[in-house]
Amino acid sequence: ETPISGEIHGFLKADKSPYLVTGNITVHEGNALIIEPGTTLRFEPNTGLEVRGGQLVVVGSEQSPVYFQSAQKDSPQKTWKGIAITGKAPSEMRHVKISNASTGILVENGLLNLWFSEINHSQNRGLYARNSQVSIQDCEFADNANVAVHSGAYSQVLLERSHLTRNKVGLLIS
Repeated sequence: ETPISGEIHGFLKADKSPYLVTGNITVHEGNALIIEPGTTLRFEPNTGLEVRGGQLVVVGSEQSPVYFQSAQKDSPQKTWKGIAITGKAPSEMRHVKISNASTGILVENGLLNLWFSEINHSQNRGLYARNSQVSIQDCEFADNANVAVHSGAYSQVLLERSHLTRNKVGLLIS
């Protein structure tokens, strides 16, 4: 495992994967983080990925998805914070598998395109959009303890060809 924490930009390459996130990782305004197909990020409890005005581009493929998961496989405390995206730089995620986060993806005052991805076993929400524009296509949200997709506070969420299964609440608009 390759340990990472702190400010980050550039590429996360599959050949250095899996990455062990030992502290929050942050992409600041003016920077971009590109994550290659086949990359795995394992997050210690209470850590997450924060995109603060920067850009996140996750380019998984059907054969080589990108995994965001807890580093604590058999522990009752297997929750990590999730991915938070803020700011107007558009982020794109395709063929991503996110599991066991507090909130899989939070988009606040931001833009996100999410395609061909799975978000499951989140403690709070699979995806939460606040004052944001989010396009979700061909995705699956399953077994999230509360809400699969929450569109709140002036958000525009486009949800197409996606499945919301075995969640407490599938879609919440507030």
